[in-house]
Amino acid sequence: MTCNIITKNFVLEDLVYNEIKSAEAAIGMTDCKGEIDVILDASAASADVSVTVCGGDYVGKMNDTVYTVPAGTVKRISISSGETVKTDGCVHLAFANYTGLKVAVLGRRYVENH
Repeated sequence: MTCNIITKNFVLEDLVYNEIKSAEAAIGMTDCKGEIDVILDASAASADVSVTVCGGDYVGKMNDTVYTVPAGTVKRISISSGETVKTDGCVHLAFANYTGLKVAVLGRRYVENH
């Protein structure tokens, strides 16, 4: 899944949406600073969409958490990597009734390590 990486404040940038065509998706956390925002655009969906944020593989992991995104709405979920990242370095999402759903991912990386 394409992640929009934010590296500076006060910059007007294009927002890239992913059209969901599969029941599962992974978001790489390598370039992010520990937290991402997932924007769920169900404005074109004809039915409510179910989104599961899968729990991680490390200490402090959360249980799988299911969210309902009502058809015709746009919602946001902030996700912390500490509770959700898997050993592959990704956050995993699962979708049900996802026809018409678009997802944008906003990751932050304000500081580059040298």
